[in-house]
Amino acid sequence: MADKSIANLKEVSTPTSNDLALLVTDVATLPTNKKSTLATFFNKIPTWLGLSTTPVVYTVGEIDVTTPVSFLSITGDTTFSLPAGSIGQIKILVVTVAASTPSATFTPIASANDGYNTLTFNTVGQSATLIYENSGWILLSQSADGFLLNQHRTIQGLTASKDILIKNPASTEVARIHGGAIGTASVAGTSTSLAGGTGFGYRRRVFTLGSGNADNILTLTAADSSAIIYVTPNNAVSIILPLVGTETGIWFDIIIAENHNAAISIKTSGQDGADNITLFSNATDAVAADVGGSDHDILTFTNSLIGSRIELINCAGGDAEEWHAYVRSMNTVDASIA
Repeated sequence: MADKSIANLKEVSTPTSNDLALLVTDVATLPTNKKSTLATFFNKIPTWLGLSTTPVVYTVGEIDVTTPVSFLSITGDTTFSLPAGSIGQIKILVVTVAASTPSATFTPIASANDGYNTLTFNTVGQSATLIYENSGWILLSQSADGFLLNQHRTIQGLTASKDILIKNPASTEVARIHGGAIGTASVAGTSTSLAGGTGFGYRRRVFTLGSGNADNILTLTAADSSAIIYVTPNNAVSIILPLVGTETGIWFDIIIAENHNAAISIKTSGQDGADNITLFSNATDAVAADVGGSDHDILTFTNSLIGSRIELINCAGGDAEEWHAYVRSMNTVDASIA
């Protein structure tokens, strides 16, 4: 075997992870031939990986499947296509130019296995990473844009009538961009019809506030903005609003979950005598308003019935915070500010 060169060895076209590769170790001191399985070899790459080919720039038409990366230069309306590749092949597309109201429709080879028909590109920095499997180009990832700072950008779905779900790390849906499909909604009756529109929907965070003793305190932060505080205690409780700086627009809903025979006090942070809570209430079946004063920083609601609701919206921060309260009372007891 010593008279054979590597070039004359039999070729293996479908290597497995247990096949052996020839290595030469200690090249600078004592070169020695050794072996390594392909699994070990490719799990121990000692440095970064690079692609040696220069990406081809395409302005229209069919994109090659011989290079790993292709650049897209889009001017106005244009179209791109991608033929069949090899199983396991990765293809990366990157938009480098987008001009004259750009809109590029990318259509890969038709396949029932890839889950989409076309992709749309219209912004510099957009990219898509695809893998060829099951006779189609499966989309691994697509950036919505180049993530440029201080620019208005777009998040767009890939398939008509498909919703886009936004989930937290626990895989719980917190928001949804509706694509127009009906989903699981249904109607029953005679000669009914139902059509779905598009839009944005989200779920609000709910704090369920219980209090076994009087004078317990809930202190909110700006990060809790938009939360619903569902109040269930039978004793007096205080809710402290966040300290507002320059980031205004903080808001909360407070809903009474059961009849409450004690006081709920909603206070600005610090109660320094400079903040103002205005009050708009429907108690006693009449509309009552109190524009408050510069020292009205506590709102008190006593003996409220289940279902009563207080909406609080902040519109000014700093040394003189402005909070606006809207109270829907289920009885004749007025909320008051002081």
